[in-house]
Amino acid sequence: MVRLRQWWTEKYRSSPKSDEFQAYTLRELLVEYYEDYYLNDRKRLWKDERDEFGDVRLPDVDDVYVDRWEEQWAKGITPDLTEGLPEKERRRARKLLAEKEKEIEEWLKEQEKAKMDAYFSQPDSVSEVYSQLPEEFSDVYGG
Repeated sequence: MVRLRQWWTEKYRSSPKSDEFQAYTLRELLVEYYEDYYLNDRKRLWKDERDEFGDVRLPDVDDVYVDRWEEQWAKGITPDLTEGLPEKERRRARKLLAEKEKEIEEWLKEQEKAKMDAYFSQPDSVSEVYSQLPEEFSDVYGG
């Protein structure tokens, strides 16, 4: 759990005591951690799979495209799953993918902006922090 907390803190630059961190379930933390762990290094995923289960192969379906995709995945290459589709369907699939990627990119930008806004809304200086303390603490901090 300590590693998960450290990973999350580094990724979001936020305290593990924050409401956002506390809202996570252990399962959600693990899923997000392994997504980052393996999506950033696909070759590691295949290596770990091979180490644990031996050669990773899908059942043979006698399909040229599936065989090629398997080989590409095994090498850590993301295959073009639109390969072999009629050109009209291929353009349609790529258009949908591009739209989804754009939506995800916009969502990530919004999330990052919200984090930055929250970060920069914090007091800039120690004197600003002290100025926000109640008057009864003035003898403690000399205000």
